[in-house]
Amino acid sequence: MHRITIKLIFTLSIIMLSILIDNIIYAQINAQKYFDSLTYVIPKISNTEQKVIALDTIGLYYKDAKPDTALFFAKQGLQLAVNSKYIYGEAKVRSLLSLIYSRFSEYENANVQARLELQLFTKINSTPGIAAAYNQLGVNSAKLGRYDSATIYLFKSEKIYENAKDSNALALVYMNLGVIAEEDGRQDASLDEALQYFTKALSYSKNDLERKLELFNNIGVIYGKKGDLKKALSFFKNVLDSTEVTFLPVRINALTDCVMAYDHLGDHEMAIKCTDEGLFLARKYNLPADEALCLMDKGAIISGKNITAGTALIHQGLDLAKKIGNKRLQLQGYDNLMGVYEDNKDYKNAYLILQEKNDFATQVFNIEKAKKIAQVRELYETEKKDNEILLLNKDRSLQALQLKNEKTSRNYLFAGILLLASFSTVTVYNRNRRRKLIFQKQISETEMTALRAQMNPHFLFNSLNSIHSYIQDNNNAVASAYLLDFSKLTRIILENSLHQSIPLAEELQALDLYMSLEARRMDKKLNYEIAVSPDIDSENTLIPPLILQPFIENAILHGLQHKKDSGNIKLTIALQDNMLHCTIEDNGIGREKASQLKGKFASKKESLGMKLTNQRIDIINKQKKSAAYVTITDITDNGQTGVRVILTLPLETRF
Repeated sequence: MHRITIKLIFTLSIIMLSILIDNIIYAQINAQKYFDSLTYVIPKISNTEQKVIALDTIGLYYKDAKPDTALFFAKQGLQLAVNSKYIYGEAKVRSLLSLIYSRFSEYENANVQARLELQLFTKINSTPGIAAAYNQLGVNSAKLGRYDSATIYLFKSEKIYENAKDSNALALVYMNLGVIAEEDGRQDASLDEALQYFTKALSYSKNDLERKLELFNNIGVIYGKKGDLKKALSFFKNVLDSTEVTFLPVRINALTDCVMAYDHLGDHEMAIKCTDEGLFLARKYNLPADEALCLMDKGAIISGKNITAGTALIHQGLDLAKKIGNKRLQLQGYDNLMGVYEDNKDYKNAYLILQEKNDFATQVFNIEKAKKIAQVRELYETEKKDNEILLLNKDRSLQALQLKNEKTSRNYLFAGILLLASFSTVTVYNRNRRRKLIFQKQISETEMTALRAQMNPHFLFNSLNSIHSYIQDNNNAVASAYLLDFSKLTRIILENSLHQSIPLAEELQALDLYMSLEARRMDKKLNYEIAVSPDIDSENTLIPPLILQPFIENAILHGLQHKKDSGNIKLTIALQDNMLHCTIEDNGIGREKASQLKGKFASKKESLGMKLTNQRIDIINKQKKSAAYVTITDITDNGQTGVRVILTLPLETRF
């Protein structure tokens, strides 16, 4: 998005703040009176469903300022809803519980409630509820460091809200996507992406003052990370001038962010003032994660003058982070302690903290990185064993020479047999090791070929050309939306290509996004459907990444692109005899006519795709000792044409 657009949105939003702030404070006073009255009349409500909704409403009101009070009302509502089998009410209360547990930094418990919420809303087919559950799952997963899963959940939520044209909900989703991009770790690229998401969220926020302030705070953080501390501080001050205690979480976030800005600018007095206010609010309203962060920040600042007092505060914050199980804050606490000890040249304590941090990090270490370390260690051990065998053989040869005149021919024969056996053992071992390395190389090469197949230049060129056309036609909104979806797809494909297996839900997410882009490029002449059998748990069912898209691409390029009318693609995932059956059907012109139109080039392209798929299936069968296979047939039923591809894979699950 252009800078002038971002600046215009910021200016308009700030003007709206001045208009809304008086109204929101007045509304808060009236709201307090209303909820006090509602609390008083709850015992008099005879209708169970109305009582559940009333308890949920009160809990939502208190969830930020008084989460303990909110939890009290939520548990009452849950018990009533479960006992009366009021599904909608139970789903609403579980949504509230997810938010409350998130405020307590109990993100695993929050995710459990969000999953139950999703099941209940799905059972009664409540689309808004399903979207809200996906959004909450995304937020909680991000807090737990599961950024890939978080992004998938938020994309699902975004799609539902886009169809419903719910601007306020979309603003929340884009804000959450911005937070994930900010924490993704790619620095400049991720910060720019986060700023785009936050700016887009701001454009969707209508009269939601709390969200606007939260977005201002997030944007200030981005500028702080980019090094523009004064601009960052201007956003934080704007939030603090507007909130007081009206929006407690927003104010505490702004205070903790101000601490970092003031500290880097050298204004330690203001930094301490901000930490003290944040600490007071966190303790008053029982917000342990915020309390831990404020303790660590204050300790890091005052350690420059008093290292004993400073490290004591950081340890308090670290202990609190351990108690509530917040891994991100624990890592920050270790980093703060190491920084303080290093600044004071206390390298012994710095080293001890580093060891403690490494022990903790090992528990949450990325699985793929752990596998790489294991592979390197295995290669090292193998090389060491090879050297030991060679040294052993050398020693035996020297001993044989020394005893040459003393041993009989039978001893010579025995030594020769032993040497031959050792040599044979080493030869067989090295041959097996070489075969294993060749097989691993084959897997890597095939996976890279699969990535190139999915990200082929034809698709990239068409997508970029479409974006260029939208820009040329001054259709910037459509171009921006297309570019955002294109970047999402590229990111998902690159991330999925790093794994040998991914959840089926993530593969289908990428396929849905890919076909959506192709449908827009073809002016809506492409219709598609994805159907998954209800007995398949797509979140826990695993599938090799990048294996279905080449078939769908062939269907579009060779079957549907040449049709005068609209084309259809249907992807069906079914389970039978412990095997996944992935069926791709199109109503295109068929393989024979496509071959006539494209000539030899089409047949080469198709044979290359079949060769790649057969290689991957061969690898899957060798690794899993299974019977995976693919069949391709022409559809000629009732005068219709098209192609049916059935890819059969062994069922693999996470658990």
